[in-house]
Amino acid sequence: MRHFLLLIVVMTLSCASVAVAKPGGPSPDDTDGDGVPNSIDKCPTAGREYVSIEADGCPPFRAGINTVDPELKSLAKDPKDQGQAQCYFTRGDACSFTATLTLSASSAKKLKLKHRKIGDIKVDATTEKKTYGLVYGNFGWDLSSAVQKALKKALKNEDRVTLTLAGTYTRGKEKPVAFVSKTFTSEEDPRHAQANIAAKPTPDGPVDDG
Repeated sequence: MRHFLLLIVVMTLSCASVAVAKPGGPSPDDTDGDGVPNSIDKCPTAGREYVSIEADGCPPFRAGINTVDPELKSLAKDPKDQGQAQCYFTRGDACSFTATLTLSASSAKKLKLKHRKIGDIKVDATTEKKTYGLVYGNFGWDLSSAVQKALKKALKNEDRVTLTLAGTYTRGKEKPVAFVSKTFTSEEDPRHAQANIAAKPTPDGPVDDG
C-alpha cells in the first residue's frame, strides 16, 4: 500500500541577539545553568539542554505545521485532529497560522476534480504545554465529500497523486511569514514523513532553520 505524506513544516525565527552563555551548571542564581541569570531569564527552567539560547534566556522562537497521521487513508477521512499548528517559546505572543493543500494540475485531472486547492485552513495556537514552551492548535482540512471520495478512489487504485503544502504563521502583531512550500507525492517513503523546511528570509536577516 502506498502512503500519502503531508510533510512536517518547521521554521525557526530568531527573535533576539544570541547570548554568549558559558553554562557552568545550575545554581541558585541560574536555575537552568544556561549562563543567563534568573533576574533577566524569561525561561529560567528551559535553557541548558538547547544548543542556542537568546539573550533573554529562552531558546529561539520557532513555528511549524505538521500532520498527526501522514497516510492517505487518514487524510481521506479528514479527522478534526489531522494536523497541528505549533509555536515554541513565544514569550507570551499570540500565534496563528494559515495553510493550504493544493493538487498538481495532472493529479486534479486524474482525480476528476475541478479545483486544485482541496484544503484551506486558519488556526490559532492557544493550547499550552509549559513543559515544552509550546502552544498549539489542532485542525482538520475540512475536505469536501467529492475530494474525500476522489482520495479514497486513488488509495484503492494506488494512483500517484502530487500535492503542495504551503502556509504562513503570524506572531503577535507582526506581519505573516510564509513557509517555503513543499511538494510531495503518494509514492514517497513513509519513513521520510518528517522534513525540516526553512523559512523565507525576513527584512531583519536570514532565518535560522536549525
